[in-house]
Amino acid sequence: MRRWPPTPCGPGGWTGCSSPAGYRPTRSPRSPLPYRWRSTPTVTVGVANYLAVRTSMAEPVAYRLIRALFEHRDVLAAAHPMGSRLDRGEAINTYPLPLHPGATRYYRQMKS
Repeated sequence: MRRWPPTPCGPGGWTGCSSPAGYRPTRSPRSPLPYRWRSTPTVTVGVANYLAVRTSMAEPVAYRLIRALFEHRDVLAAAHPMGSRLDRGEAINTYPLPLHPGATRYYRQMKS
């Protein structure tokens, strides 16, 4: 098995690393399947999934869209196990794409 060299991204190693292509450090959860090699969480390189909308989308529509995603996360999780991993703390990291003003409003309201 090949081991990758330490990354020079910063004092915390992978913390704060990202690339213009959207690659970033992530932690792959322990596999629910009986694979010996995935019995513990693994630090790896991930690529984000984005929900992209037009900049012309009305702010209230974008706000309701992002709010619906988080309020009905259980529906997403029932459709696919990865739906349960939808996380506000991660979803706000959209580099290199900017947040839509409607999404920004939603995240600010949830923060306060």
